[in-house]
Amino acid sequence: MQKFSAGEITAEELERVENEEIITLVEKEKELGLQSITDGEFRRAFWHLDFLENLDGVELVEVEHFSVQFKDKDVKPKTLRIVGKIDFSEKHPFVKHFKFLKRICRRYTRKINNSFTKYVAFNYSST
Repeated sequence: MQKFSAGEITAEELERVENEEIITLVEKEKELGLQSITDGEFRRAFWHLDFLENLDGVELVEVEHFSVQFKDKDVKPKTLRIVGKIDFSEKHPFVKHFKFLKRICRRYTRKINNSFTKYVAFNYSST
């Protein structure tokens, strides 16, 4: 992800590396006999923002300060803005990621977090 963010590799090259690493991880999970398979969140930069920012009607915006501070870790301050009707469409990248995971294993589980309800609750309580 760092090389992609720095412009050193293309989105296609990043996806190829992610796919290779996810295949390796899934094979290890199968070998260990896990009943639920995960992609290891390799494609995520920030667990809830990655999901929410790709919904139709939502955009990612930079802000001066992030709402959470982490010890010894600088986080790029970002938040979300609702700019239209919110929808989870087929163009959301998580759909493609889920289909890839489903294709490489028979048993699969995909964690869908409750970030949307947290976002709405936070924004309504902040106004």
